[in-house]
Amino acid sequence: MADDYFPPFALKDGNLMEMFEQNQAWKQDGTPEYEQWREAMIELTTKLNFDAVVDLALYLSFEAKVNDKYIWRAIESAALHNLHLYEVKHAC
Repeated sequence: MADDYFPPFALKDGNLMEMFEQNQAWKQDGTPEYEQWREAMIELTTKLNFDAVVDLALYLSFEAKVNDKYIWRAIESAALHNLHLYEVKHAC
């Protein structure tokens, strides 16, 4: 399912698909595992390519249904930082 949004992205601890499929900490809001997962996601958003930020945002909102204001603020910041690179389809 996640392949429709983004291919595996190499990270020091794995890839984006592993962060969702193999690590279920993102479903357990309020636990220490969730806090670690959230920090990893926030750190990751600053390193993503501008179009990958859009794909990740679509996945988080429609598939994973993550509702964490800290993650969304990091995505907003990453998108705003690269706003000059976006085409109309990305902005929409």
